[in-house]
Amino acid sequence: MRFFILITFSLTLVRSHGQGIDAAFVENLEKNQLYILAQAHNNKANTILENELLLALNKKYNVRYDIIEYAHSAAFLVNQYLLSGHDSLLSFINPEANFSFIKSIKAHNDSLSSERKIWFYGIDFENRHEGKYTKRAIAIILEKSTFFKKDVLYSILRNITTSATKYLSKNLLVLRNYLATHEDECRQTLGRHYIDVLLIANAQFDFTSKRDEAMINNFKRLHKELERTGETPLFFSSLGTGHVNPNNNNGIAMKLLNDESSPVKNNVSVFGIQYLNCRFNKERTFRSTEGSLNFLCKSVAIQNLPSARSQESSITFLKRNELDMLNCKKVIGHFAGLFVVRNFDASSFWIWE
Repeated sequence: MRFFILITFSLTLVRSHGQGIDAAFVENLEKNQLYILAQAHNNKANTILENELLLALNKKYNVRYDIIEYAHSAAFLVNQYLLSGHDSLLSFINPEANFSFIKSIKAHNDSLSSERKIWFYGIDFENRHEGKYTKRAIAIILEKSTFFKKDVLYSILRNITTSATKYLSKNLLVLRNYLATHEDECRQTLGRHYIDVLLIANAQFDFTSKRDEAMINNFKRLHKELERTGETPLFFSSLGTGHVNPNNNNGIAMKLLNDESSPVKNNVSVFGIQYLNCRFNKERTFRSTEGSLNFLCKSVAIQNLPSARSQESSITFLKRNELDMLNCKKVIGHFAGLFVVRNFDASSFWIWE
């Protein structure tokens, strides 16, 4: 593994020609409770970065929890795969994805003691694929928990798995209310799966572009539950650029960084990302630019990015003290650095591979 410095621009090359992030890159990162990386969905560079950053941060600081922009019921199924190795769980989530990212995390976890293993938690809206993930996750939890068949909680959970999809939102609301009024009973019955049921029940149900507040609230629930175990939890997350836009003070990244109610206030490293000549999803043409700088200083900052030396795929990194070159004051003070992604193709399965 080689490490390059482009002297002209003092730009660290973290990946090119299949190489990974150099250890020296992570060595220079300060320790925080939460690391947030921006991404524009459906590009192959995203899970490359997420995988390598997460593994490196796990090794250096024991960052163990990956917060995904997806339903927690799906994250629960991923965690069941990490525990069991049953590929059928991944096929259930998506039969077409290769899950190279998730399989990489499993291989990593298998070499670690329990107190260092990585787990996934979803804080986004729950209603995906007509309740497919929700029903399967709750069914597994019913199998793994000890219930008396006359328990109210058992009946509520059972209704979620058996009722028609059109009643899913109503049934989750019933579950949410029961958890709130019978917390001690639910904790005792559900055991280690209490946190999973809590996140599923309290997630926003349907999609809306303005859902950051609901995501923040579920992150707070997760943080509180993990703190109950006696640890100071450390998190990584890769979120859409809109959620990580410094101009959006109501976005999850800026509120977790700056808001007084944030459990990780002033303990967040936020990394911007800029794509140059990349494809997204199934587009046939390249977008010349896409990413964090498009929200901030647009062409002014983008034009000041160092020129690429080749047309091959590469990911480079501008450190915080190198952001001045962009001549964009909005970037300074918000980002701990900026990744520049060049010439990467689209991905149909943006969160899994």
